[in-house]
Amino acid sequence: MIQIGEREIGSGSVIAGLAAVAVRALGLPRERIRVEYQSTAEAPFDSGVFGSRTVAVLGRAIEAAAAEARATLAERLGAPGPAILSVEGNRIQVRAGDVRRPLIDLLTPDERGAGALVVVGKHYGRSGAIDERLVRDGTFHGYTDFTGAVHVAEVAVDRATGGIRVVRCAAFQDVGTLLDPSAARAQVEGGVAMGLGTALTEEAIWSEDGRLLNPGLLDYRIPTLGEVPPIEVEFVEGFLGAGPYGAKGLGEPPIVPVPAAVAIALREACGAHTTELPMTAERTARALKLL
Repeated sequence: MIQIGEREIGSGSVIAGLAAVAVRALGLPRERIRVEYQSTAEAPFDSGVFGSRTVAVLGRAIEAAAAEARATLAERLGAPGPAILSVEGNRIQVRAGDVRRPLIDLLTPDERGAGALVVVGKHYGRSGAIDERLVRDGTFHGYTDFTGAVHVAEVAVDRATGGIRVVRCAAFQDVGTLLDPSAARAQVEGGVAMGLGTALTEEAIWSEDGRLLNPGLLDYRIPTLGEVPPIEVEFVEGFLGAGPYGAKGLGEPPIVPVPAAVAIALREACGAHTTELPMTAERTARALKLL
């Protein structure tokens, strides 16, 4: 079981992505891996699910914990490590060198009582632990990777009103190493949908005295399922990142290229050049000199 202090925010990065890392790190089948998230009473502190860091950072912590567990088990076997885990029937077997025993036989009495061998894995990024001095002098690196992508959008433009409809999108996304294809695809599709909202509909409107005038979803429009076009997703592997097994984060990267792709498609379709988001019908009409 993996215990982490973070929560699953709906993207699948915690449940699916971290489980995929554990499968590789421990060599156990997916059905033997359970992720217990928001376990703040048991798990070490972590700073949050943001910045496409979940799999990249927590995944490396899982790698570290798995390596420690396999080294500990090999030491208890008295054989050169790291230990190799496998499942036979309902029991986990541990092998190192020519020695092989059931996992339960390698646990201490306290561990058997708790039902687990407990190890803790931690990982810090390029700058190590966050230090106020590093932030002040500008040497703290708040990022670990550069992520590339190519996005393409096909649009239909109403020349009478300036309305834009995105017909289809394609996303070619750099992932470093693809850990969980299904979860990664869903992450990119969600990112493209968010990018379309940024491009076409989402705009916070403020009064002169600083009040938000459209705080609800009736006025602040995000794309509905019916407004999201077909999305083709292709992954590019090989440009390895700093995450587990060379993986890169996929939270924000699929969002960023979408408005640019839509703006270029708009210009190619009708010659309208706009540099302001969202590209509403009114702004497009002004760019077309209709208003």
